[in-house]
Amino acid sequence: MKTLLDDETDWLFEGASYDEELRLYLVEGFESEVPEEDAQGGVPVDVHPLTTTDESRRYELRFPRPIAWQCTEADLVQPDLGAQADDDGVVQILAGSAFVAFHDAEGLETELGPLRHFRVRTEDEVVDVICDAAPELRLVPIEEYAERS
Repeated sequence: MKTLLDDETDWLFEGASYDEELRLYLVEGFESEVPEEDAQGGVPVDVHPLTTTDESRRYELRFPRPIAWQCTEADLVQPDLGAQADDDGVVQILAGSAFVAFHDAEGLETELGPLRHFRVRTEDEVVDVICDAAPELRLVPIEEYAERS
């Protein structure tokens, strides 16, 4: 599913809230200028972690009426061998997924349409959502973010 998130930006998962609908918050990450140190002697290694700044854009993905959702650390996500993603973007629609089958949602329809498996992939987390409508994407204004934090 193509979205504005599919540019060359690295996105980090910032959080989620749920109240009748699921809201996922993603924040733009920038490569740190300071390299990480190794675990042994504190020697800098050629790895620069992602950090956020005051200039980082923040987006909200809003899923109306999700049936199920789960968040998994990106390094721990196992491939769903039966599923096929519609593209390689940040937000994907997976057909034939085990997650949908596990929740007995295959072929179920609502007044909005069939239940689908959406996958949101960030650098640090992967969020899987079963919902009957595509998420709405919204840039979060800095003023609103300041109120929320």
